[in-house]
Amino acid sequence: MSSKTRLCVVGALLPSIVACTAASPDAGSDGKGAAVAKAEVKAEAKTDAKTDVKTDAKADTKADAKADTKADAKADTKADAKADSVAPGTPPPGGARSWHVVAQRKGALAMGQLVDGTVLVLSEAESSIAPPGQGLQPLAPIAGNDRPSAEGVERIVGRWPEQVFVIEGRHDMRAGATWKTWLLAGGGWREDTQTLQGVLVSVVGSATPWRSSSVLVRRTWRVDEQATPGDYADDEAELARAQKAYDAKMKKARAKAKATVTVEGAAAIAPPPSAASMSGELLSFASGELFGGCDGSGQVVRVAADGTTTTELVTALPAEALESAALIGRDASTVVCLRSTATELHTAVFDGKTWTSSQRSETRRLQGASMGGDGAVWAVLAADNGWNDGSGVAPESVLVRLSGGQWSDETPAAIALPGGGSADAIDPMQVVARTDGELWLTAVTPFDEEQGIGAATWVALRTSPADVVRFADAPPP
Repeated sequence: MSSKTRLCVVGALLPSIVACTAASPDAGSDGKGAAVAKAEVKAEAKTDAKTDVKTDAKADTKADAKADTKADAKADTKADAKADSVAPGTPPPGGARSWHVVAQRKGALAMGQLVDGTVLVLSEAESSIAPPGQGLQPLAPIAGNDRPSAEGVERIVGRWPEQVFVIEGRHDMRAGATWKTWLLAGGGWREDTQTLQGVLVSVVGSATPWRSSSVLVRRTWRVDEQATPGDYADDEAELARAQKAYDAKMKKARAKAKATVTVEGAAAIAPPPSAASMSGELLSFASGELFGGCDGSGQVVRVAADGTTTTELVTALPAEALESAALIGRDASTVVCLRSTATELHTAVFDGKTWTSSQRSETRRLQGASMGGDGAVWAVLAADNGWNDGSGVAPESVLVRLSGGQWSDETPAAIALPGGGSADAIDPMQVVARTDGELWLTAVTPFDEEQGIGAATWVALRTSPADVVRFADAPPP
């Protein structure tokens, strides 16, 4: 076959092979020559077609691989960018949030967040602080023997190191319920409690950061249950006289008792006049806006930065039905009022213009709440061990999250303990959500009933790993 014929075959499509061969002068004049030429052309065409298919397939494979590589690289880049934008402590899609033990003790631990984001963890004798972005740092031993009981701490508020208020509630079968407010300042504790007529005691009902460097504190009055008369009366006449004297003192005390709102700290900027009449919780922002209320009345008072006051009503509750409440917010356009009764959890959300109220059936009591930088609400709902639904099984305490109008259970399923071992179930106690997305949680691990409650291990958990601070164990019960 001549080079001309080969070029014709290679360059032509299969349907034109016969025509190209017939036009070639070198194909031969007899039938045999024509047949041979035709056979050679078919063989070469078949080989060339096969080669073209392989070449095309190889090219396609390379192109697909290159496209896949680009797509994968693009997807990885997006995934990495998304991961970088997620706040610390946020769980991976479809995965559980990671919790790390940062403090441990046989005995109670109390925890609270101060106005600058510092977390304070304390026991009866020791305390540690964690400034934003840092781990726990043990503080020097606090002077004095008179100090709050960590197990009874209900709230920790204030500014470090100027003044930290610790509100403690104690419940004694004999003495009833009593409350104390402690002030940690100058390296020691002192009781920040006043007594009125011997029957009322003052308690810091709420405190919130005010302006740049001070704390707005509201003190209220509660009945001192230890002052109840007649516990040791010898006869009915003596009991009657004691009760009459007690009632007279109580009447005088209630006439004088009035909630006070004061500014404590470095700044001397007075609160708005309407703050004195606010009940319930207090919440203020750096902008100067102030919220007050979130109690059984359902009233929430808002004071704008220019002093304009508006009163709005969320769902009202019977005064005796309210068990606990929390007023939390990220800014003046993201505020949430949580209120707990024996059977329901009431939620009111403020978006800067209006309040939206809802409720859900809940037999656990609101024990504490905190709002993170993303606006999500975190709350601990504590079980009442004396309650059951008829099945004999009491509900367990849980950590819950409110985001996008939906509640979800976020209680850690299990935690790894320092030194080995794990706790397969824990009871959440207090939660702190910081603006950087980091979460803190105190919890109690299961204990051996034969050893008593003093054997229970309390832990402070954090969604970022850090060194573990070991608090001294409580004395045996």
